[in-house]
Amino acid sequence: MNRIGRLLVDLLLIALVGVTNLLTLRGVREPWVVVVLVTGGVLSVTFVALRKRMPGTAFVVQVVWCTVAQLPGGLTPVPALLVGLYAVAARRPLSWLWAALVACLLPATVYAVNWGLHLNSLAASSQYVLSAADVALAAIVQTIFMLIVPAAVVAATGYRLPRGAVARRAAAAEVEARHEERLVVARELHDIVAHSVSIMVLQAAGARGVLDTDPARAAKALDVIQDASTQSMDELRRLLHLLQTDGDDDSDRPLPGIEAIDMLVTQSRAGGLRIEVTVDGEPGQLDPSVSTTAYRLVQEALTNTRKHADDNVTATVTIAWMPDGLHLTVEDRRAAPRTAPARHGLSTGHGLLGLSERVATVEGTLRAEPTPHGFLVSAVLPLARQPISGATR
Repeated sequence: MNRIGRLLVDLLLIALVGVTNLLTLRGVREPWVVVVLVTGGVLSVTFVALRKRMPGTAFVVQVVWCTVAQLPGGLTPVPALLVGLYAVAARRPLSWLWAALVACLLPATVYAVNWGLHLNSLAASSQYVLSAADVALAAIVQTIFMLIVPAAVVAATGYRLPRGAVARRAAAAEVEARHEERLVVARELHDIVAHSVSIMVLQAAGARGVLDTDPARAAKALDVIQDASTQSMDELRRLLHLLQTDGDDDSDRPLPGIEAIDMLVTQSRAGGLRIEVTVDGEPGQLDPSVSTTAYRLVQEALTNTRKHADDNVTATVTIAWMPDGLHLTVEDRRAAPRTAPARHGLSTGHGLLGLSERVATVEGTLRAEPTPHGFLVSAVLPLARQPISGATR
């Protein structure tokens, strides 16, 4: 419901409660009773308007008002009580709701007594003879149908509807976050490509400047340009694959796997990042999707380390082949304890969500958390159930 719709509902409820509160004055003659009822009615309407900010207080006011308004024997302002009860059901824990339902027994008792007195007066003025048990039973039944049942329905509705709406909004937000994650990853790939293009431009300018005086240096610059352009083409292909909505890929070139981690580490070292690599165990078989996930995890973690790197950062990549799967860990450490707030994600606000999706897709587990000296990303990825000839290692 939009803002205008909520405003209209509030106005209708205020009008309904205000009219029923005015009807409590019918037949009242004593001035002091009129003052009490008017004051109580105004407070009731006021807290109907404030029920969203102060649901507990609003309900207490309505309970007291509904009880006091019945003492002169007039109309029972049931709508005010139900509005207050709904506010508690919608905005407070279940324990509050049970307490509110118990509190409703106070005005319900007054209602039953008034109804019993009314039945007695009717019996006294007619030819029908009603016993005390008959009067009590009729009053209780009347109270149940006119007050208890509506209160229970309102309580159940108020408790379920808002929480269902919250759950639906949370599900929609998760779907939206996953879509946003794809765009975030796409922007990251764009940044990587832009960085590579910048390197190519700078190296080309340098090569042009020393082409005649230092051909060997110019050739080295051209080698850097070739490597950077190759990487850029790879990242552009990955970007296209990421943005495809039907999942089809026209490229025959396979996605990088765990065998490409060495090249990834070499490129990161060339960029000035200190990296230590440890490989334990006998390499096993990995499904292609699992192999790609392993590469993505190391790539994402090292990208994150580069973004936060300084002269004291050392990244450690551990690849451990275990019977229960591939244990992959990337941890960056500083020489001194970190003083800046710990990162709560990977390379982006939703980076952890994207990496978690990739790992969960291949039935792996992921752990990512800050440490006293840096940040740790660790995953356990499953081995291939049956060795396949030529599978990615």
